[in-house]
Amino acid sequence: MSTRRRLMILLASSVLSIAVASSAAGQLAGTPIRLAIGAPLSGGAATFGVEMKHAVELALEEQNAAGGLLGARVEARVADDEASDVKAQAVARGFCEDPTVLGVVGHVNSNVSITASGVYQACGLLMLTPMSSSPTVTDRNLPNVFRLTNRDDHKGPGLAAYLYRKVGKRRAVVVDDQTAYGKGLADLFAKTFTALGGTVIAHPTVKVGDRDFRTLLTGLPRDFDVLFFGGIAEAAYLLKEMREVGMSQLFTCGDGC
Repeated sequence: MSTRRRLMILLASSVLSIAVASSAAGQLAGTPIRLAIGAPLSGGAATFGVEMKHAVELALEEQNAAGGLLGARVEARVADDEASDVKAQAVARGFCEDPTVLGVVGHVNSNVSITASGVYQACGLLMLTPMSSSPTVTDRNLPNVFRLTNRDDHKGPGLAAYLYRKVGKRRAVVVDDQTAYGKGLADLFAKTFTALGGTVIAHPTVKVGDRDFRTLLTGLPRDFDVLFFGGIAEAAYLLKEMREVGMSQLFTCGDGC
């Protein structure tokens, strides 16, 4: 409920800002306002993309039931970015080429948002990402880019500090999926954990889509007390196989998993 309401407020305010700034604002009555939704609707990150799509669509339904915006009905144009940089460029160009699209809600994956936002900047299209948390998303100071979620440079250090100071962990294995989100979060976690006095005894990587981690796990040193994973869908499989090979150490990860 909270996320849905925040999305609705952001959607409404973004469209109003664009409309009011336009000399054609007074001509919107009776003309549909179209918002684009760019998200992974297939693949490993699809759960997040589908949830985001449903939240936005619900917000639009409620807005239209309340009379729309500026007397106009709000509609959605949806595209699957497949969590791919290459596909994101094509999706972003498609949104830019549609003159009826006034703003984009998206994307989910940080690397995709970073790639797509440059395309949107070039065509002057507003982008609101509810989920992308890499600092790079907003550190480039693009005037068209906004986000809801907390940044990885707050989350990674926060998790490390909690595990070191409150839980008493001292020897960590850090694993990441090599994406902008996963690697960024893992690197920030490892840096802070080490600075606090902990030791990162191994930092292997996996690939998005991997499901078999037995070789990785059996090759790890056994004297660690926490495994931190930076990534998304692979987390459940990694944890499951940790337990199957007899590893009882604490498993922890960021909001993505």
